[in-house]
Amino acid sequence: ALKRQLDDKKRESERKIELLSKEIENLRVEARKPANYDMIIGELATKEQKLRVLETEQVYNERIHGQESTKREKLIKKINYQLNKATSLKKEAFTRVEELQDQLNEYESVVMSPSPSPFTPRPNTTMGNRTRRLNTTSTDSKRLSRPKSTGLLVKRSVIHGGQI
Repeated sequence: ALKRQLDDKKRESERKIELLSKEIENLRVEARKPANYDMIIGELATKEQKLRVLETEQVYNERIHGQESTKREKLIKKINYQLNKATSLKKEAFTRVEELQDQLNEYESVVMSPSPSPFTPRPNTTMGNRTRRLNTTSTDSKRLSRPKSTGLLVKRSVIHGGQI
């Protein structure tokens, strides 16, 4: 019976030690909590501040990106407009050159034709003066000949960027 009482007391003291150990551990946990909370709250505040800075930077970068995109789009539109205008002007110039070439060929064929016609077209005064100046001893058999046109080659080189 004495042994039993000692075993009961021993179990009771072990149980008390265990309960006290748990209480001490709980107190330690409780004691750590405020320090943990302060540390966690400090880290949270720091992270929130970094988040606000990053959000501000993101808004700024998005605005700058939007402005740059708008500038690029405007520049592209401007360049396309200028390119279209230049192409149109070149096409008009080549069309005009072809018309003038056709007129010149018609004029030359009329002037150079061997058959006498009742009506001989008179050259315009600037061309006539130039011919008279250059060819003072002109006769019908001796006329200035015009070099063959390279208009097509020039046209191709302008359109294709210098490549013939």
